[in-house]
This record gives sequence, structure tokens and C-alpha cells, in this order.
Amino acid sequence: MATADIAAALNQTTDSVSPDLNGVGFWQGVNVAGGAKAAVYRSVHKYDLSAYATATITAAELRLNVASVIGTTGFASTLRRVLETFTAAVTWNKRDGSTAWLVKGPSTPESATDTGKVTFNSPTATGEQAIVANVLALVQDAIANRSNLLWVVFQSDDENVGSSAYYGGGDAVLRITYTSAAKPAFFAQVF
Repeated sequence: MATADIAAALNQTTDSVSPDLNGVGFWQGVNVAGGAKAAVYRSVHKYDLSAYATATITAAELRLNVASVIGTTGFASTLRRVLETFTAAVTWNKRDGSTAWLVKGPSTPESATDTGKVTFNSPTATGEQAIVANVLALVQDAIANRSNLLWVVFQSDDENVGSSAYYGGGDAVLRITYTSAAKPAFFAQVF
């Protein structure tokens, strides 16, 4: 078994209070200032798994070097698969700077049969850590059904809190444990 850390091919933060702006880096949660929402952050990421398309992946987690934890910690959150493509111009309102999301936010419609999500609690401390411990099903689905691309959004379950509850850091890294596909045997033919 081997382990690999896969950097996000795209890592942007969107904000409902400034819905036409975006930012590079990772922020998730709600910032309250002066009794009003100053920001609602959702972080979107794209991971290219093409290099591991033939490997057997046995574990996967998302890791973050958490630099800041503000307000309430350990709040309920969801990592959700994003079904619409997006670019570095992604905002709360638009997935590529000009095309509107089907559901603003960026998010995807929820359904009772939605298997494209993983629930987790936000970090309670700074430092490098696994923030979403088990994303294996999402990774396997991305390889099997989504052209080796994993598109996800981090969001708080309650974005109507009355006090600040958010955290941020560098790029979220996807760590996988895998076994390489068997290499074909080399056969020499002698004439």
C-alpha cells in the first residue's frame, strides 16, 4: 500500500454576502459582525484523480492545515459532491463567472437518495488534520462515474447562526491510500 497527497487543481471560497466575488484559499462557516452576517463562506475544490484511475483506492480523507478557528468550534458541516463544473471564476451566484448555478451557493439539490455527501464536524483547533475523515465513496465514484474528477463544496449545516463560527487555512489536500494496478507481465518471443 502507498499513500499520496493530491493537491486541489482548483480551490476557491465563495461568500453569500458578496455573491459576485471569490477568493483563493479555504474558508467555511459564518462570520457575524455587529449582530449581522458579514459573510457565509463555502469552499469549492476540484481534484483530478486521473493518475490513480487504475489503482485500488482503499482509504481517502481530506486534510487541511487549519490556520484560524473563530467562534464556535465543532459545528455540523457537510462535504457535498458538486454536479456542475466550475472554474476559477466561481462565485456564490455563478459557476464560471457568467453561468448561474442551478442552486445558488454553490451546492446541489438534496434528495433522500443523495449519496454524494459526507457529514463532519468543523475543526476545534489549529494545525494539520483530517477535516473529513472518510471520503472513499466520493473518490471511488469520481473515478468510476465522473471522468476521474472529484468536485466538492464544504458548507455549514446551519448558516443562520447568531454568532461567528468559521475556520480557514491553506488548500485542502486529498490523501489517498492505494495499491497500484498490476503491471502486465512482459513476454519475450524468441524466433
